Amino acid sequence: MSTTVNNTRAVFDATASIYDRDRMLLIPGHQTFYATALSLIPSQATRIVELGAGSGLFSAMLRDAFPSAHLQLIDFSQPMLDLARRRLGNHPRITYTLADYTTTPLPPCDAVVSSLSIHHLEEDRKRALFPIVFAALAPGRHLRKRGSGRRPHPRAGDSYPSEQMHLFVGSGL
Repeated sequence: MSTTVNNTRAVFDATASIYDRDRMLLIPGHQTFYATALSLIPSQATRIVELGAGSGLFSAMLRDAFPSAHLQLIDFSQPMLDLARRRLGNHPRITYTLADYTTTPLPPCDAVVSSLSIHHLEEDRKRALFPIVFAALAPGRHLRKRGSGRRPHPRAGDSYPSEQMHLFVGSGL
């Protein structure tokens, strides 16, 4: 495992208790950011995988928007998954998995979403992730990636990369 992965995990393990508060302060327009991602997931999705689920903030939005879907939350930080479990509870349609999603096969699904996680990966690990995601998408589906380009920064009048949100869906839905 690379030093970057170990350092990233150590930071998230240490800051789990203040993560949500900081995310709301550091992500301008976070409500629009998440609402846009939710709107891109096909309404018929019944199996959704979230990579780097963290504290479960976006997971709760997924659960509310797709109440019949099974959610598979994957994160490499146990303290973050503990926060997600406290937020979402134990439910038969939610699975919590402690794993490095760049080296673990993903379960079959209709959509894979990652909010503020993949951008922490080194470029070679990002490239290695795409085949893993594609293999998990329902058979006969095509990979569509959302989350490239720049979007306006509402406070600074500037723009910043939107690569922090990644959404992969089976386009046949």
